[in-house]
Amino acid sequence: MLMWEWQAGKRCTGVSLDPDRAIEEAEKHLAVGDSARVERVVAVLSFRTMSSFYIPTGHGWTATREARGPVSWLPLLPFPERTAPCPAKAPPPAAKIQRPP
Repeated sequence: MLMWEWQAGKRCTGVSLDPDRAIEEAEKHLAVGDSARVERVVAVLSFRTMSSFYIPTGHGWTATREARGPVSWLPLLPFPERTAPCPAKAPPPAAKIQRPP
């Protein structure tokens, strides 16, 4: 199940099914000088431990509130390990098969 997790400051966090609602909640709890984050997550249930957790997808926004003015939202930067090109590897040398005469 896809959801939106929000965090504002160091103590406020929540989950919503609607990204607009998540942004509203984050802004409501965001203090001056703090930062906020809204990110799409996948809700997962572990049958082995019977616990649930969220896996971040890397899609979302970060925000800051300045002393004067509205909250500024910017897209999340993508995970470097997911966007970096794979290093070029030379194919392994072809094995030479020697047939008996």
